[in-house]
Amino acid sequence: MGDLTGWKHAATDAPDVITRLQELRQRVPFELREIIILGMGGSALAAYVLKTLFSNEPQQCVGVAKRPEKAPVEPSQRSKGELGEPPDAAACAPLAEPENGSCPDMKIRVVDTTDPAYVKRVLDEMDTAGLLLIVASKSGTTLEPNVLYRAFQQRLTEGLGSAALAARHCVAVTDPGTTLEALAREEDWLAVVSTPVDIGGRYSALTAFGLASLVLAGADVGPLIKCAQEAEARAWEREREREQTQTQTRAEDADLADFLTSSAEAGRDVLLLVLAPRFVAVGRWLEQLIAESLGKDGRGLIPIVTTPERAEKLLLFSPRAQAVVSVALIGEEACDDAAALTRLRETARTLGVPAFDYPFCEPADLGALFVDWEFAVAACGERLGVNPFDQPDVAASKEATSRILQERGPERQHEDLPVHSLTELAAIAGGPDAHYLALLAWMPYSKVNDELLQRQARELERQHGLPVAICYGPRYLHSTGQGYKGGPPTGLFLFTGDNEEGADVLVPSYGFTLAQLCAAERQGDIEALCAKGRLVFIT
Repeated sequence: MGDLTGWKHAATDAPDVITRLQELRQRVPFELREIIILGMGGSALAAYVLKTLFSNEPQQCVGVAKRPEKAPVEPSQRSKGELGEPPDAAACAPLAEPENGSCPDMKIRVVDTTDPAYVKRVLDEMDTAGLLLIVASKSGTTLEPNVLYRAFQQRLTEGLGSAALAARHCVAVTDPGTTLEALAREEDWLAVVSTPVDIGGRYSALTAFGLASLVLAGADVGPLIKCAQEAEARAWEREREREQTQTQTRAEDADLADFLTSSAEAGRDVLLLVLAPRFVAVGRWLEQLIAESLGKDGRGLIPIVTTPERAEKLLLFSPRAQAVVSVALIGEEACDDAAALTRLRETARTLGVPAFDYPFCEPADLGALFVDWEFAVAACGERLGVNPFDQPDVAASKEATSRILQERGPERQHEDLPVHSLTELAAIAGGPDAHYLALLAWMPYSKVNDELLQRQARELERQHGLPVAICYGPRYLHSTGQGYKGGPPTGLFLFTGDNEEGADVLVPSYGFTLAQLCAAERQGDIEALCAKGRLVFIT
């Protein structure tokens, strides 16, 4: 585990990263009006959360927090990256890509889907002359951003008149020595931003993966970094104290890591993440961190982003939920309806359901949240005996997707797989081994689809008494998908949607379209889940 712990110093090193990104911003050879990030999982989710929360905040010139005089370790002792040449308030849980997450006069979009309808809309709406395209992949080999790059490169080339001009609108964010870096240098992209090799993707929020788009847009990330550095110092102090005392934490002093660990050890393998409406996008980052770090070897926690109302109803009316969930309440201080979170807390206390309050007031607090939850989740993984830095089951869906595309084609059906129909759901959901249901939506990001999925989730919870996770495919393959396949075998998986709009995008240099890729990813995950003995339902 020791070679992937660079994230413990990411806040300390962030000012250097920001300085290099500011230098890159000065070298952009055109009037920058839009930034689009192509990435999946840890390479995109922190950027998605940051741009969503900072979109409505007053922006100023970037002010960087000063490096603390006493860093936990000397910078020379670790590797560093270098810079080279949604829906209504009642639903309270937007899942889709916001239409305009941006700084003043700057649109920022994160494209972490291969859904052809959504990608086509972004392609049609993008400002070619003022666009900076960030291709983000830690490994450099992630299929989705590489495929998406070719579609966006073609549109840029058509709009600007030449591939050479299009290349000067592109930036790679990746580890040193990857094939993505080689491609960027071969095609003479504007820049390659190298990222630390000792920081895994889902722990990279305070590296260029999370910060690049905001800094390049001119946002003030100084308060964010200051909060992160303060949290990092506190985390190191806690670790030193525990090493010195070697004592168990008292119940009244229990911290986040203790809460997560005790929940998992007690068989409460579903963690309800309840957030204030304006911060609900934070749940997208949290669920990946938790599911990919802890959901493996048949153990861990399954995070579900939900609303105070849904969570309270589950606890009140479902004995099953009362027995298998714990609750993390995040951002009560910023919630317009704080009474709803207060009721939920009291309901949990009355029913004996463990609950943890995490304070979160404003976007700058994201810096502390990133650090606090990374330290807590990593500590929980170590206590549970799982490696919090690998994701062994993510590859299963990727391999199945490649096999389908290369050998059989994405039109392959699932008749030969042990999938179930909706008519069987009620009987199976009523069994003692079912703890949650995942609604896996293979459809475009949109507010309309958000609202549809929220209604479906509420109805499923009402009918079956199980908490329901809402996940867009293929995003979840690089997020909660690890926990679904590698974590506790207590989930039911309901697939819905299938590129019903009939849209498609041709992908230059590849032998398939986005619709074919998306269909193969969907089918590949069905096969991977079935291979792990998971219960799959098809609408």
